[in-house]
Amino acid sequence: MTRKRARIKSKPQGTIKPTRSKSTKKSTPPKKAKNLTQFTLTNDQRTDKIIPSGVAFKAKAMKWKYLVGIQERWKRDPAKMIEQARNEWIIVSRCPDLESFLTNSKLVEVNIPFTSESEDWEGRLAPWEYVLSTVGYRKGRVEPLIIIRHLDIEPSPRLSNVSAKPKVLYVESAPGILEEEYEFGAERKIFKSIFDHTEFIKNPTKAELASKIKEYQPEIIHLTGIDNHEAYEILKELDKVPATWSSKDGMVLADSRGEPNPVDAEELADILNCGRVKPAMVTTNLYHSASRICALTVAKGTRHSIGFLDTIGDAAGEFLFREFYSLLAGKKGQNSATVLDSFISTLNILLGSSSKVKGSGIVLWSAESLIKKHSQDKLKTFNTERDKLKNKPLKLQPGVVELEFDIKPRKRLNYSLLHNYSIIENHESGGGLFEKFRINKNCLGIVKQVTIQVNLFLGTENHPFKTSIDITDEPNPLEGKIQIPLISKLIRSVSEPLRTTMAVEISWDNKIIKHETYPVTLLPTDEWTDTEEDRVWLPSFIFPRDSFVTRILSRAQKHLATLEDDLTAAFDGYQRVYPEDPDTLEYADTQVRAIWAAIVNDFGIKYINPPPTYTEFGQRLRTPSQIEAEGKGTCIDLALLLAACLEYIDIYPVIFLTRGHAFAGYWKSSEYHYKYMSGAEGDGIENEKIHEEKDTRNDWHVEMEHLIPLETTVITDTGKFSEALDQGKLNFFNSKKSPIIIDIKSERKKSITPLPIIEEAKIV
Repeated sequence: MTRKRARIKSKPQGTIKPTRSKSTKKSTPPKKAKNLTQFTLTNDQRTDKIIPSGVAFKAKAMKWKYLVGIQERWKRDPAKMIEQARNEWIIVSRCPDLESFLTNSKLVEVNIPFTSESEDWEGRLAPWEYVLSTVGYRKGRVEPLIIIRHLDIEPSPRLSNVSAKPKVLYVESAPGILEEEYEFGAERKIFKSIFDHTEFIKNPTKAELASKIKEYQPEIIHLTGIDNHEAYEILKELDKVPATWSSKDGMVLADSRGEPNPVDAEELADILNCGRVKPAMVTTNLYHSASRICALTVAKGTRHSIGFLDTIGDAAGEFLFREFYSLLAGKKGQNSATVLDSFISTLNILLGSSSKVKGSGIVLWSAESLIKKHSQDKLKTFNTERDKLKNKPLKLQPGVVELEFDIKPRKRLNYSLLHNYSIIENHESGGGLFEKFRINKNCLGIVKQVTIQVNLFLGTENHPFKTSIDITDEPNPLEGKIQIPLISKLIRSVSEPLRTTMAVEISWDNKIIKHETYPVTLLPTDEWTDTEEDRVWLPSFIFPRDSFVTRILSRAQKHLATLEDDLTAAFDGYQRVYPEDPDTLEYADTQVRAIWAAIVNDFGIKYINPPPTYTEFGQRLRTPSQIEAEGKGTCIDLALLLAACLEYIDIYPVIFLTRGHAFAGYWKSSEYHYKYMSGAEGDGIENEKIHEEKDTRNDWHVEMEHLIPLETTVITDTGKFSEALDQGKLNFFNSKKSPIIIDIKSERKKSITPLPIIEEAKIV
């Protein structure tokens, strides 16, 4: 499915921590069972390693479950995070040769005992797939280390098998307002094309889902939709969170009115296993589904279950289930494969492809030990036959070789998005011209030289995109690769929404196999959209070389000389700032004060409401020169103006975004900024407040006055710098949710650059 790209921290919610046992008399023998929990690692060479649990292990399980979900921290310094994970897990495992054991393995099964949800929860919570792959990584390794989990259930349940033509139940759920956030067409098509006996149910209530399972008795159940955590984030933005919302892991189904209803993982597992015959397989295309939903589903009687530790990209998720089920059902030109063979083969492609799944967060749970049944010779034969087929060039044969297209263009195109995609291919926030552009095939082999041409009609000018690619078995999302030249005069000067069309033509073997035209709207060049996908482009509206910025700095020179009582004082950024000498920190503050004084005293800017826009979450932004010409600006205009001035003198600015408001800020030294970006300071804070919504690391840096918020609308009122400081802190700490921080220095390093196209900007 296509999801809203919410960035949600993975929190170990829903786990039940074991309570401390009361002290016992000396004559009472200790309860050894509580202290003897062990997790057994078995590799493909049938070698075992025992990892004992305990207080330290539980703490690390919670910490790394949390840290795996903080994508920003991994981006800042991945090498450091990998080394930290490796060192900590070698220590906590009490297994000095763990690294050697893992580097010499291709497959490892983690045996996790299960008697109840309140016991041994740390084994289910721990991100084994990530940490073991990290510890077992070695340079030059070709195949990824595959991790699977065996839930060792007491007593052992009766298990069902997948038949040659299984009955499949496809459950799709995004009820009420959530339905606007998702599109399930491509995923639905996968199951229709693979299985002959598939029933579909959309937005069911708990009772409706249970009734369907009892009536249909499916062998395979596939859940797709939204987990409780992501739904909460979306509903909170819309002020639609019910008072009774559950914060535990689970899935959103519908209530009796068709509105979102968070169902806890344990209750969901009971529903999935309510049939006379338990499912042989339950798969979940849900964020945060592995630790509780999948584990408890297996604990209640399901034989196998697949889910995700944290989040996963749309292309990778769809590929996972298409490839896995195609192999399992024998739809790839071979006989059907076992669950383990299908899983290994799929992950070998997915984790080794250009669309790598970061963190190895795909989890296979089984109620039986698969590694004991695993045959290396069988898998080797299976993969050898598969490799021969997948490298075979295919010819167009209707009914035999068919291509499927999953294409979804953006309905609205913003110039800042297109400008930055011309620089940043495959940016993490999604495609440029397209939300989705995927080409899939229905069998093994290579479809050679498929030609793609995209033409965005821009008046008399025509600058099409054209390329030829080979369609292989690896996932290959194309949305981030399709770009158009941005030299058209029309696209660089749109002042109001403009409706046009975009044509897509795909040909193969000199035959046009798809041709379609889509309506699109070009947004005004100066319009920015405050959405999860597009707010990242805000630095493109900061113009440090605007002529008004240079005039401000020229006037600020006299204020700087006065404040420093030195006629030779210069705007030299952090050159004189040394954090180990606190007295030097005032040099950064003084330069900011001088710029502030020039804006307030020499230009007399007043506040004005935003100009009208005709798109949801859109805002027209003024350049510095436009602010000067009009003598007015909105909160975000003024924040961007101050940020441009600070960037010009090499003091690192930030923009804070709260609901309906924006204000500026700056780092007091480059060292503080570096430590923040590398995560070197504030470590451990999140572990103390792991369930809170607030990003306590950001709070810490503001509280320590490493990062200074400024309420920039004070420029249009009293003009007092001290009032701007006080109000900036109030803005930051009084927000229910931590403000979004857009750090301009780090975004520039990602090549998010100022727009080059607005004539009124008077760039010098």
